Amino acid sequence: MADDLNARIRALCEERGLTFRPWEAPPWEADDGPSPWPRRTAGAESWPKAQALRRRLIAELKKAAECARLAQVNSGQQEERDG
Repeated sequence: MADDLNARIRALCEERGLTFRPWEAPPWEADDGPSPWPRRTAGAESWPKAQALRRRLIAELKKAAECARLAQVNSGQQEERDG
């Protein structure tokens, strides 16, 4: 599940043209824990930004999934009315 979510986050970043410097933590590698890099390093300083972006992207993915689910439900209801 986590690998699938990370792949979806990475694909969304690529779709939007989001790029990350080699020393920046990308959101598909960030988790809720502390930075894996030592304090005062570029990786550690970029960690909170990556975590925030990850949370925003997950929220967008959830919203898109819910919209797709509702569209499917509405489509099924329309078919029942038309049927």
